[in-house]
Amino acid sequence: MSSEDQANNDQENNNDKKNSSNLNLTKEELLKNPIIKSLFVKIDVLKNGILDERKKVSELTNKIKELEAELNSKNEEIKTLKENSGQNKGGEGSSNTYEVGKLNDEITKLRFENETFLKKMNKTMIEADYRNKYQPEWPGFFLEYSFENYLKANALTGVIRYAQDKSKGGIDLDLYFPRIEMYGDLKAHSSNSKAIQGNDWDTVLSLVNSPARDNHIYYIVAEHDTYKDSDYGYAVTFYWNKMQGKEDLMSYHKRMKNNVELTHAYIFDINADNQKYLSKFRQGINSNGKPREPKIMIDQENFSHFVLADKAL
Repeated sequence: MSSEDQANNDQENNNDKKNSSNLNLTKEELLKNPIIKSLFVKIDVLKNGILDERKKVSELTNKIKELEAELNSKNEEIKTLKENSGQNKGGEGSSNTYEVGKLNDEITKLRFENETFLKKMNKTMIEADYRNKYQPEWPGFFLEYSFENYLKANALTGVIRYAQDKSKGGIDLDLYFPRIEMYGDLKAHSSNSKAIQGNDWDTVLSLVNSPARDNHIYYIVAEHDTYKDSDYGYAVTFYWNKMQGKEDLMSYHKRMKNNVELTHAYIFDINADNQKYLSKFRQGINSNGKPREPKIMIDQENFSHFVLADKAL
């Protein structure tokens, strides 16, 4: 290694140490900040509400499984009786048929109750005519919906506000911090995923590398455990498709989430010093055959280079 290379490496290490020191200081300051505390409190409230709903869903789902097992047993008894007698002529067979009818009615009732709990968050956004009410990856958009309402209800729009601009040349980042004139975004992140997919690569890098000022982009990240709709009878899938008038009520069923449990919250700082730890996510091809614009990605192993504050929920 040349002396010039060694000097460059030493300088880079010093910058990393300096940046790490600044991050530690900022983290301590942020954790004392009443606004940050209030955000974490709100995330805790959201988590507890989801936990209550998930407990009800789990209890109803287990009850449905028990009744379905009993129903299958009764159907087998009826089948055996028919095979033995050649036809069902009342008596014990009629009794079993009556019991099967009652079980079917009870299962239908429980399924309705189950769907009522499971679709509660989707229904809330639909009734409010929220702009992203029909997005299939609904947990992230429900978080966005709740967070946006929280900012308005608590008069915090002077501190954080939604400012997404999808027009050509616009800054496609959801959040703007007017007091410090910086941008950011709100992200829902599954604990099963090894990386957080971020915003447009060129937009992010043009901001943090602006020659005019020392720009930072702040991500507020809510990490969650994910429960697939396939494990809960596709209740959310059916409701989501039915509300849109789709003929295929199983559309998106392989990827649909039934419910989530918030487990961790982070605040990330993306800046010129730590941009080298970003990965590039290439999204593939658009319907017109042209490649989609790449996005940034923060790999889990690199979280420590970006985190300003974190809290287990």
